Amino acid sequence: MSRAPRDLSPAPLIRVQGKLSSNKREPMHTDIESHIAGPSILAATEPFIEHSDNRMKSGICTCQCVGFCISFLGWMGCLATTVLRDWMTMNNDIILSEQFSIGIWETCVAQDEGSVQCKAYDSLFNLPENIQLARSFMCTSIALGLLSLLLSLSGSNSVTCCGDNNDKKERLMISGGVLSVLAGVMTLFPVSYIAHLTVMKFWATDIPDFVPRWEFGQALFVGWASGFLVLSGGVLLISSQCCYRNPKSKDQPMPPLHTGRRQRQLWYKVEYV
Repeated sequence: MSRAPRDLSPAPLIRVQGKLSSNKREPMHTDIESHIAGPSILAATEPFIEHSDNRMKSGICTCQCVGFCISFLGWMGCLATTVLRDWMTMNNDIILSEQFSIGIWETCVAQDEGSVQCKAYDSLFNLPENIQLARSFMCTSIALGLLSLLLSLSGSNSVTCCGDNNDKKERLMISGGVLSVLAGVMTLFPVSYIAHLTVMKFWATDIPDFVPRWEFGQALFVGWASGFLVLSGGVLLISSQCCYRNPKSKDQPMPPLHTGRRQRQLWYKVEYV
């Protein structure tokens, strides 16, 4: 059975194909592009996200290590300031071969021959107010500094004693930084107070000029340096958690720079549609 040539005309097929393609061309094109280009673009953004996270973790660890080292050096200086026996010194013009010094635990007399004789305070209740204040503040500063070092070490990202609980580590690190700041303030206060009293007594007008005057000892300078180190270390420990925090509202990655314009448009469609 044969067909007429007119039955084999491709015009109806062309019209139908054109109608179908005109109605479904855009959705099919969009679906194909989203399925083909979407995974490749998302895969391209994964190294960018991973590189950003690694850079943030590296910055946090560096800031924590620097803050811990500075706090440790400052704490050692606070311990040395408490032990030193030359908070105030006095050179006697009458007896040039002797030098007197006062600490918060004992008084000493050093001679040119090299011999040093020290005597501890007889009673706690007979101590001057400035010595009592310096003792209490320095002992409290050492205790707070030691506790700060333990907390900051436990909350460090380089230590796994607390597991992978980031919230717990963050609280420990911030607590250690706050205690370190308090330890620095409690070190600077007694040192500055005794220095203030020394200056006031040195320039007192009711004391004759020929009477020897007390001056700054080495312990005061060590105390100032140690207090600033402990204070700076605490600020760095707090900053390591506050400044490098990644807010959740800004966690969306940006498209890689090496992608073309068409791929960037498709990337935004995949992310926000």
